[in-house]
Order: sequence, then C-alpha cells, then structure tokens
Amino acid sequence: MSGSGPAGLASGKSETIKVDIREMGFRRSYRVHLPAGSAGQGKLPLLVMLHGAFETAKSMERLTGFSDLADRENFIVVYPNGIGLFGFLQHWNAGHCCGKAQKDGIDDVAFLETVLDDVRSRFSVDPNRIYMAGHSNGGMLACLYAAEKPGRLAGLAVVSGAIGSREVEKGVWQQIARPSFGLPVLVIHGFNDQTIPYSGGPSRNHKSREFVSVANTVDFWKSVNQCRGEAAKHSLCNGRVLVEQWMTGDHRLVLHTIYDWAHDWPGTRVPPGDKNSRALENYDAADAIWVFFRAF
Repeated sequence: MSGSGPAGLASGKSETIKVDIREMGFRRSYRVHLPAGSAGQGKLPLLVMLHGAFETAKSMERLTGFSDLADRENFIVVYPNGIGLFGFLQHWNAGHCCGKAQKDGIDDVAFLETVLDDVRSRFSVDPNRIYMAGHSNGGMLACLYAAEKPGRLAGLAVVSGAIGSREVEKGVWQQIARPSFGLPVLVIHGFNDQTIPYSGGPSRNHKSREFVSVANTVDFWKSVNQCRGEAAKHSLCNGRVLVEQWMTGDHRLVLHTIYDWAHDWPGTRVPPGDKNSRALENYDAADAIWVFFRAF
C-alpha cells in the first residue's frame, strides 16, 4: 500500500484498499475495508473473511456484502487472498485440503498471522473482538486457524466447510487438531451440498476427495466447547432454515441447516455474470454471521 495511510481515514468515507505483503518468500495480498469515520472511533472489531477455492478476496467482498454491512455496523473487514496462478484459481492449505497449496505445504496459518499483525499495525483494531469466517476451503482454513491459534479469535463461522477429509478409498483421514480451549462457533451448511456433502462422503465436484459430515464437524466443536445435552431448536424463513444451538457457560455452538440449498454462498447476492449461482431469499449468511459475532 502506498502513501501514509488509507484515504478513507482522512476523508471520512468508507473505502476498500488492496495491501501487498511478503510472507515466506511469496508475494501475498489482502483487501481491507474501513467504515466511514473509522479514524476517530477508537478500536473497532475486525472480521477476517476467507474466500473459497478458486475465488478471490475481491469476489468475496462483492458476493458476501460484508463491506456494506461493516459500514452499517461499524467494523473493519479484511479479505485475504489465497495462493493461485496470476491472481486466479486461488485456494488455501487447510491442513487436510486443498490442491496445490496443500501439496506444496503453504503455511496459510502463518500468512493469516502476518495479515492480522499487519492490519493491527496500520489500523485501530480491538484485539478482543477479532472474528474469522470462511466459505468452503476458506471455512476449512478458518477452522485450522482457530485450532492452531486458540485464544486469538472471539468467534468463528464456517460456511459449507469441513474439519477433515481424505483421498477417496485410499487416503488416511485427516482433520484439524483439537484446540486447547473453545470459542463461539457458527456452522452454516446447505442440506443439498454435493461439493462438501452434508452427510459426508465423496465430493461430486472433487471426485478424488471425500469429506467428513456436518454432524462430525458439529460433534468436534461440541466436544471442544464441552456442550452437552440436546440442542435448542427453532426455524427461520418459513421452515427453510433449521437453527440448532448448544450452550455451555460462555461457549456457544450454533448450526444453521439450509434446506433446498447446495454449495453457493447463502445470501441475497449473485456474482455479476455468474449464471451458475443463485440468490437466497429472506436469509443472508453475512447478517447471520455478524448477529452471532457481535454478541461476543
């Protein structure tokens, strides 16, 4: 980033800026969105939003609408970029998945640490209100980060992700390690997801890999958070979204199951020119995630 600081801090206008950094010899980047007037408002909450495989920071900003939400709710959003080819086909090494980033052993947890340190050095961030969310491969990395850096996050949201996977019928199951203590976790998953199937098993789009089920992911975080007993349940959107919640002390685990929904980001926006995606009426994952996070 050139200059002495973001123009948005001086002008009082909201702005998204691309920042280039170097991590372990690689040129990496992230986008940061600052709400209007952030310079004079003290330490603000920070949300780190991780894109899915073959997506980009810019596309996730456009798709999720988190920057518009940040302007209304007054928080900072960071959109890191994964490893890719010429700015395309970007993905993450989430430990058990995926692609070249995993095969090459890219340390994306270290990259996220560098991003967080860089953001905190440039902007006024509340260290007790740092949250992380991710979609698909990005959700997997968010889980890995939360497991390897316990205590760094105030909340975690996983959209269409999984805590483990293996090569179909021949690989050893791999999953993230159990963190030393828990944190509030929100899991959002489409019941008809065939890329990371709700019930687990082989992926239709990545036929060489199979994933653990949403139930496995929920049970993992229930164990970490020491959640016991039956879930409290209610429905949203005329029964289309089933909400299940477990609570133990300060820890909370919530699952949103979206019926008649696959692997797309669950929201009201569709990327321009993307004929394969669709909008979800009356439910927006970004809103659901921020409502969950701002309680902690």
